[in-house]
Amino acid sequence: MENEELEKRILEATEKWKTPFQPGSEKAARQRLMKIAAKESAGPSNGLLWMRIAASITLLAIIPVVLLFVGNTQIENGNSDILIHKFPCDSKVELNPGSKIQYNKYFWSLRRRVQFEGQAYFRVEEGNKFIVDGQSGDVEVLGTEFTVWADNNDLFAHCSSGEVKVWSDLEKEVLKPRQFTLVSGSRLDPVQEWNRAGFISPNDEESELFFQDTPIGVVVSEMEIAMGFEIEHSLNPRLKFSGRLDPAHSDHCLTVFCKTFNANFVKEEGFVSIHP
Repeated sequence: MENEELEKRILEATEKWKTPFQPGSEKAARQRLMKIAAKESAGPSNGLLWMRIAASITLLAIIPVVLLFVGNTQIENGNSDILIHKFPCDSKVELNPGSKIQYNKYFWSLRRRVQFEGQAYFRVEEGNKFIVDGQSGDVEVLGTEFTVWADNNDLFAHCSSGEVKVWSDLEKEVLKPRQFTLVSGSRLDPVQEWNRAGFISPNDEESELFFQDTPIGVVVSEMEIAMGFEIEHSLNPRLKFSGRLDPAHSDHCLTVFCKTFNANFVKEEGFVSIHP
């Protein structure tokens, strides 16, 4: 009866418990605790034994919480050159200046998930799914190479090889090689072809912006990066732009861009609206 009572208390205490390193192995862990209880029940009192078991359960419960903080890895490229970082699975990322990532190295084998802001090129080794979290959307892959730009308002993704899933709050698109899409707010643009490969990096922020047959969504994203404010537009996302823009003179830059598409802009503090 005493052992049955201990087993009952173990089951109650571990009812909602999840093992930290082997999801789905909770049953085996409970059985192990019960064997320990049965083995030691002849020694100390059941009260003392239960205290030991309770301490073990508490310790196992807090391990993942501790590792969540201890294993947290943050990388920010504060240099003027591209920074290459290698993940625990041998996947790599090329971070543009000012870009940053965050992930947990101890849980990496269970969940390859990266918090991301900036512009980067990911080379992902095959394995379980690899997720890049941006403020406006997520990118999910298994093994592929792709470019991502992400900030508080927008996300741009371009696939170089393999397949890339792009999620907004409401929609999902799958990119194949040489395809891209943009997320703005909860809106996900239609998938488009763009015959580019490798890392698509923005123009140098301190120079003129040069474009050759570039999708307007990419142009708008670059103007946002260079001029430092949010741009909303209702132009056809399949339009393309060729020419030079000078972000140092924002009004002239916006006028040249809008004139190409017979559009107008309204500029407020930190925000620009462009419409036909």
